[in-house]
Amino acid sequence: MNKLVVIQEATVALKLHPKIMDILFYHKRDVSSGLRDLKGIHGIDHVAIIMINPELEISIFSLFPSVEYNLIANELWKFDRCFNPMTLEDKTLNWWEDSYHLSYQHELRHLKEDIHQFTLGMNLVRKIDGFTLIYSFATRNKMDDLKSYYSNLKDELFQMGDYGYKLIRGMSERYCYPYVAPSLGEEIRRRPHLKLVINNDLR
Repeated sequence: MNKLVVIQEATVALKLHPKIMDILFYHKRDVSSGLRDLKGIHGIDHVAIIMINPELEISIFSLFPSVEYNLIANELWKFDRCFNPMTLEDKTLNWWEDSYHLSYQHELRHLKEDIHQFTLGMNLVRKIDGFTLIYSFATRNKMDDLKSYYSNLKDELFQMGDYGYKLIRGMSERYCYPYVAPSLGEEIRRRPHLKLVINNDLR
């Protein structure tokens, strides 16, 4: 069996949480009040925490839920490998555009990036206790060589993601049954030491 077939079969096994719309919109105020602390740091405009449990069931907590809702409403999320832990390696940074299935890349880019005027999207992957946590970020920055800029900030982006996950972990627990939402340890229970850098070249 070739690699492509394996990936397709793994994608079929994925499923959205039965209450995915409630998760996206019912908690919008609480999620926004926490994740908005990260907005603006290093030019980040969008933050989402995607949680995939051991049964490959997906929950999403998003600063701007319309980003993920567009994919769900159009049934395109299955063709975005950002939601497939089988294709994601632990502790890696992946670009949104590299995760789109070739047959749907234009539709995915339009719904996920163009409509929201994002110039670059990225995911950072953390696997723990059978869960996959995906820290999804996007920016509207128009500076040159954005990928190099954010690649150099990988460690700080993970800190931001860990901090964001800590804020939504309590909300996520009610959607994890029969599992327990993973804990990342005491060391991230404080706000990460992130410095806001104002760069006049980010425009």
